[in-house]
Amino acid sequence: MSPLRRFLLLALFGLHAWAASPAAARPVVAQAEGVRLSVTAGFDGFYRGEAWIPVTIAAANDGPDVVGRLQVTAPSAGRSPVRFETPLSLPNRSAKQVMTFVFPPRLVDRLTVTLLDERGRELAQAESNVLRRLETGALLYGVLSPEPDALAFLDSVTAGRPEAAVAYLASSDMPTVPAAWGPLDILVFNGNATGDLGPDQIAALAAWVEAGGQLVVTGGPSWQVTTSSVADWLPVSVSGVRSVPDLPGFAAAIGAPFRDPGPYLLADATLRQGEVLFFDEGAPLLARVERGQGAVYFLSLDPRLAPLADWRGSDTVWEAVATRVPTRPIWSQGIRDVYAAISAVESLPELALPSPALLLLFLLLYVVTIGPVNYLVLKRRGRLELAWFTIPALIVGFTGLAYLLGFGLKGNTTILNQMSVVSGEVGVELGRSQTLIGLYSPRRGRFDLELPISALARPLSRDNGELSGDGRQGVVERNGSLVVREIGVDVSDVATVVADSIAPLPAVTGEAVLMFTGGAAEVSFMLRNDGTETLQTGSLIVGNDVFGIGDLEAGETWRHTVALSGSGGSSRAVPGPIATFGGIPPLSPHYPVLLGSALYYEDRELYARWQLLQALEDRSGAGTSGLSVGSATFVAWTREPQLTMALDGGAPRQSATTLYMLDLPLTQAAASTADQTVPQALWSWRVLASSGVFDVVPTDLRLFDGWVEFEFEPWPTFQTMSVTELGVRLEPKDGTSTLPQARLWDWQEEAWESVPVSDWGVTLVPAFAPFVGPRNAVRLRLSSGPAPVVLSAAFPVLRGRSIDSP
Repeated sequence: MSPLRRFLLLALFGLHAWAASPAAARPVVAQAEGVRLSVTAGFDGFYRGEAWIPVTIAAANDGPDVVGRLQVTAPSAGRSPVRFETPLSLPNRSAKQVMTFVFPPRLVDRLTVTLLDERGRELAQAESNVLRRLETGALLYGVLSPEPDALAFLDSVTAGRPEAAVAYLASSDMPTVPAAWGPLDILVFNGNATGDLGPDQIAALAAWVEAGGQLVVTGGPSWQVTTSSVADWLPVSVSGVRSVPDLPGFAAAIGAPFRDPGPYLLADATLRQGEVLFFDEGAPLLARVERGQGAVYFLSLDPRLAPLADWRGSDTVWEAVATRVPTRPIWSQGIRDVYAAISAVESLPELALPSPALLLLFLLLYVVTIGPVNYLVLKRRGRLELAWFTIPALIVGFTGLAYLLGFGLKGNTTILNQMSVVSGEVGVELGRSQTLIGLYSPRRGRFDLELPISALARPLSRDNGELSGDGRQGVVERNGSLVVREIGVDVSDVATVVADSIAPLPAVTGEAVLMFTGGAAEVSFMLRNDGTETLQTGSLIVGNDVFGIGDLEAGETWRHTVALSGSGGSSRAVPGPIATFGGIPPLSPHYPVLLGSALYYEDRELYARWQLLQALEDRSGAGTSGLSVGSATFVAWTREPQLTMALDGGAPRQSATTLYMLDLPLTQAAASTADQTVPQALWSWRVLASSGVFDVVPTDLRLFDGWVEFEFEPWPTFQTMSVTELGVRLEPKDGTSTLPQARLWDWQEEAWESVPVSDWGVTLVPAFAPFVGPRNAVRLRLSSGPAPVVLSAAFPVLRGRSIDSP
């Protein structure tokens, strides 16, 4: 038989065997008849790059019963995609709606949902609506209204943000998991029945507000329908509807006459808590009450009706809400540095290498035994020829001993290590939590990790910081609980998962008061630990200043007064380690204070905590101060877990570390009659543009043939100050004598003007008025000349008097 005929016969035989093989042995698409899927993703299609996307799937079946699972595959830059699954039972002539959650890569335009049967065969598939990624810092309104177009103008109410978007929502779009509400900034209930929300949705809504969300409930003729499920949250009591001929005080306060004449219908409300932002003849028109870090507003008028409908003054009303949306500090925005995050959760004491002394002793014993000892023993017995056997035997023996010692050091126990960052406010019950979970196994295996259903979890990979299955884990299932399935762990390896949730905060109360004494700014603190656990290594962040306070024991109260840097007074440090060095603010210059020691490289636990702090900062030089503006921040550590976890196939040993970052609102004492200098610590800043500069920060600035443009804005308490003096403070680092070229922005001429800087320190600016902008903002441009410039500080110096002072 010729080679060609032999090849053809073998090919035909192989084809026949493949055709006769079971269906399960090759891919099969069994498109089910009568099954229909419809997919809606995002908040009306909007999503943020670092936040979860809610995915609502409507499934209907007119055919045979179906039992399977819905699968959403998130595109991944890594080695394997991540699949988010939820089981689905769909009998004949039935319809169901399921909500699941997907963490997207940085850019995604659609999501694909597949219905699989119990054997993994595809029954149906559908694509979602088009997704639109919001710009960083954008404002997102959610509107539930029978006539949502009436509030379409909100996309022009940006409150100084880069952009604003309006998502038109239905009650069914509201997530049941609190952490999934993160992308929304403001939620408006207008004429929509809040009674349509389920108990889980109401609970998630309450947690979202507590963690910083802004809820606006409108009145008018339909106030009862709109307030039915949230009446107890409102700042007002509503007794009915009344008609008024006009609202002249309201129109005068806004500065815009009404387009449509009265009469107008408004909810008859009486303030019971909170504050009134707009009123007319004593009737609250827009009232606000704080609820945790967030707030609930009640607007007595219906924005779909006169006088608000198509009124140019409506922007001002909504601006009052939008400007109060809190700017989240960098530590509440989640993990920024994936490599540091994974290093933190992998830094287990059990995985520490043996000490150099122990390794040296082992090597010395090995060399002495295999050399002199072996030789002397064989020589004494007169059997030197046995060295051909004893040397290999000793090598094998020491190799086995090294293996046993290494195995003993690594342990024989699976470990679940969780490291959490919880941000919130002192005196508030709930805050945002992100938990890194490290699964360590001494031997190769696959595990199912079970988490609370109220959490959202995903694998974390080092692959460019993107979402990735990492080739070892890739299925996240929601079914009564949250399970990350089939996590593959190699020998003495750590697999990493990250989970987002809303968590209870420690019972801490306190206050912070800003005072001026002789022109210098001081902050008086009071903190009390009303809980049962010790808050370890406590510290306080006030702008760019950090003060260590040590442990705050259960039941302990701590009081102290500190002077802020750059305010004209001498700095008085509180007890505790104080050491600073250059780096990206607001955390990295203060690691020794935040960790309680500068020797964190030498301590395994402190090293992990240091890595966790690093993971919170964007080290790409994004160029913002990243502070909690208007608040001090209490920082403390505990070993309390934030999530209840279980591992299929064993009872692992569990360890936990929690970093609390709790804002403490900063109030101001009675205004001083003397001029005040804005403390350097209380400037917020952002980078407008730069060239040839790495790590663009005003506290450690290095210019090597480059330039940078900053915009500085003082904290709100100084934004209405009557300015009497403006200067530029430039301080050298490491004794450098090269001055930069400095310019200030002329807000009137919209141009940069040179500042004659002749020496280090403060250079006063004559005729400064054109260089002070809205909210007393100042823009500063610095550039290097032929020689490099290294600065330890580059800030405006603003001096003036409070408008409340005589």
